[in-house]
Amino acid sequence: MATQTLAALPDTYTIHSLPLHAQIPSQMFNASLYLSLVSIFTQIGNVLVTAKISRFVVSNFETDNFLIKQNDIDSAANARENHGYKVVF
Repeated sequence: MATQTLAALPDTYTIHSLPLHAQIPSQMFNASLYLSLVSIFTQIGNVLVTAKISRFVVSNFETDNFLIKQNDIDSAANARENHGYKVVF
C-alpha cells in the first residue's frame, strides 16, 4: 500500500524575487498559493534531496505543494514512487 498519494498538477508557476523593502504587489494576495510550511515536507523533501532534485515548497491551510522543475518531474515522481508514495498525473 502506498505511503501517501501525491498528485502532479498541470499548472505552471513563476517565482518572483523582490528587493528587500519592496511592497508586495496586491495581486499576489489573490494568488491561489500562499505560504506556510508543514512538517510532512520533511519526509517527502528527503526523498527529493536523496535523488538530488531541486524543489520549492509552498503550503497553505488547504494544501501543500512541491514545485519541481519541469525537466525533473518524471525523476521526482519515480523517486517518490520508489519510496512508497503513489504519484498521480
